Amino acid sequence: MKKSISILLIISLFIVLTVGCGGNTSDDSGASSAAVSSELGEPVTMTVICGFPDGDMASDMLIYLCDLIEEKSEGNITFTRHMGGTFCTLAEEYGYVSSGAADLNMQLCGLVVEEMPLWNIAGYDYGYEKSLAQFNYVYFENEETAAACQAEAAAAGVKFLGSLTAGLNVYGARNTEITCLEDLKGLSFGIDRGANVYSSLGLNAMAVAQEDVYESLSRGVIESTNSGIGAYYTNMWYEVAPYLLISQAISSGPYISMNIDRWNSLTEAQQELIQECVDETMAYDLEYYNDFAEQVLTELEAAGCTINYMPEEDDMAYLFAQLEVNEEDNRSYAESLGDGEAFDLVVEATREYLNND
Repeated sequence: MKKSISILLIISLFIVLTVGCGGNTSDDSGASSAAVSSELGEPVTMTVICGFPDGDMASDMLIYLCDLIEEKSEGNITFTRHMGGTFCTLAEEYGYVSSGAADLNMQLCGLVVEEMPLWNIAGYDYGYEKSLAQFNYVYFENEETAAACQAEAAAAGVKFLGSLTAGLNVYGARNTEITCLEDLKGLSFGIDRGANVYSSLGLNAMAVAQEDVYESLSRGVIESTNSGIGAYYTNMWYEVAPYLLISQAISSGPYISMNIDRWNSLTEAQQELIQECVDETMAYDLEYYNDFAEQVLTELEAAGCTINYMPEEDDMAYLFAQLEVNEEDNRSYAESLGDGEAFDLVVEATREYLNND
């Protein structure tokens, strides 16, 4: 019995040593990873934070991006992840990323308009593809505006790499079928932000916190509202406002943001790989959102909603109203930063782009 045990131990020890030393295996994955690391530079681990709840599209896209970077870099770039608001709130994220306490996030630029007014002007158009194309033109392709905007972001401590789409918008009404902006003008209209834009279009707009919209609609405090299609569906506002008007006036969504010092510390090869992954994530987001919106519309129809589509001229009227209000609201912030001339460049480029669509 003792002899048998000794033989088993010797065999086990041989297996451990063979596996540990690599034996005669032809697996060259370790050499491949080492080659990738050699090409990219020293390995780096970054902290990614996300204040969006788990399951939100922005959260899903950030996970997709990190997974993609880790896969394509073969472990040269990895992430310590703090998702679902476990690190901080959405409103606090900019402070952590700009200071270097975190490296990467999805930044809601409306929360940092005082620090980066140029990034709160453009980035919207009629339809998904045009919205992202307009964002790319102003912030990356137009040499004058891109340089000014990236300089402003760098001064604020961040590097913006791309944007998601905010997707379709939904106007909803309690008791009245709506087919255009004119139909909304006689209804009390509650919105969590941007009430001044809707007021400029002649709507009876008032500020209502998102968490209060359902009850306000059910009690008749407000008769209509607006939100992204995902929020309209997940918050079940269609139960109390089943008359829907689908708008394709689409804004860019959260911006993919990185601490500027961390970005500058990366090798050129690492930067190129990350940007490649961001571009791929933006393309995936577009495909993902198209499928998501189609599914939600199908489910809203099944729930008995009456669905119409906003005329393109009304959507364009909204886009220009948004531009005018953003210009008025943000100019003082730009001037306080010494970015008055750059602000004018971004406004003009945005206006020209929308007019030439």
